[in-house]
Amino acid sequence: MAKRDNQPTRARFYQVGLISPQSALLQLIGKALQQGLPVGVAAGDPQHAQWLDDFLWKFEPDSFLPHGVAGGEFDADQPVLIGVGPADANGAELLMVMSGQVVDPPEQFAQIFDFADGRDPQSLAASRERYRFYRERGCVMEYWAQESGRWVLKNNQSPPNSGDE
Repeated sequence: MAKRDNQPTRARFYQVGLISPQSALLQLIGKALQQGLPVGVAAGDPQHAQWLDDFLWKFEPDSFLPHGVAGGEFDADQPVLIGVGPADANGAELLMVMSGQVVDPPEQFAQIFDFADGRDPQSLAASRERYRFYRERGCVMEYWAQESGRWVLKNNQSPPNSGDE
């Protein structure tokens, strides 16, 4: 497992609206790489993983994000590893979930980033269900939304029975 300490997993939910979830993914991967943190990206299926791979190669040709698709002989060396489901063969502490799936158990990662399209009621409803799932499992919860082109922390909750509420 990639998680290195006994701290609860931090589940961060991002409601995107002004930009696409993929653009938010680029921003957050860039910040993680600046901090030297390996990242896992969870795609929904092999076609989605390939699409994300192509997206990271082509989105901004002048700003390459080093990455690979899980299943190769150099998975452990990839700063960003895209997998079908949770990818941690590279020691990822951060998992960017682009598939709308639940990570179970969540504690295998220090942080889980979950994206919902704020313009899509179904995406928001599914995100709320995942939020409840992680909260019930003791994750520290954060909810971020875009306002005037910036990310704003809207809610930050400690796990139930943690004594921090």
